[in-house]
Amino acid sequence: MCSDFNLCDVYKMFLQLKVNKPGVDCDDVFFTLKHNLEIEITIDEVFIIFYKLDKDSDGYWNYNEVVKGFVPREKEYA
Repeated sequence: MCSDFNLCDVYKMFLQLKVNKPGVDCDDVFFTLKHNLEIEITIDEVFIIFYKLDKDSDGYWNYNEVVKGFVPREKEYA
């Protein structure tokens, strides 16, 4: 809903700029939500979110999976 929101920055924020990794892993998501964004969330809740969005079940979110998870479904907001 924010005009300055862009998915490239979201992906980079979750990726944590680790080298030689095919995408965002569950630990990256937990660390980013818990420590960087200061959201009170448990590791179990992160697992549920992570594996719901990990469509190819490889243990990583690629850019397309992040896009599908964070773009609103309503066309006027997407």
